[in-house]
Amino acid sequence: MENILIEINAQREKMISCALINGFTNELTIKYSQELDVLINEYQQAPCPWQGELKFGISFQQLLISRPRKYWYK
Repeated sequence: MENILIEINAQREKMISCALINGFTNELTIKYSQELDVLINEYQQAPCPWQGELKFGISFQQLLISRPRKYWYK
């Protein structure tokens, strides 16, 4: 998971640099943008280690939803 974040940031920097030099509609900038999209999609589809079930048999999302909003952040 850490590696893909590094790849995403590197690709983002590459795309931004290309866009600043060649323009946002340049063919190479668009190619880098599409490659970045693929990496981001891979990251979003990857399973998260914390997304599993809790010992109580409910998911983390269900636990958050069941708590009043005032307890979410302090």
